[in-house]
Amino acid sequence: TGNALYPEHALQIAAYSKALEELTGRQVKEAWLVRFSKSGSAFEARRVFDIDRAFIAFRAALHLWRSLQEKLI
Repeated sequence: TGNALYPEHALQIAAYSKALEELTGRQVKEAWLVRFSKSGSAFEARRVFDIDRAFIAFRAALHLWRSLQEKLI
């Protein structure tokens, strides 16, 4: 129910997809982002084209976030 779909959402969906694969042992073949209108029944849907690439980006973002949580200077 956000205002828009952003590329960062693909990273989150990729992480969910990989978690589901780990839990079930079944490959996730496609993933979709769906945003519902805050009022009414309108929605927007976009496919994540490359789950593996989005998951690599997710792990890179996680590594960056963890690094920034440490005292670097």
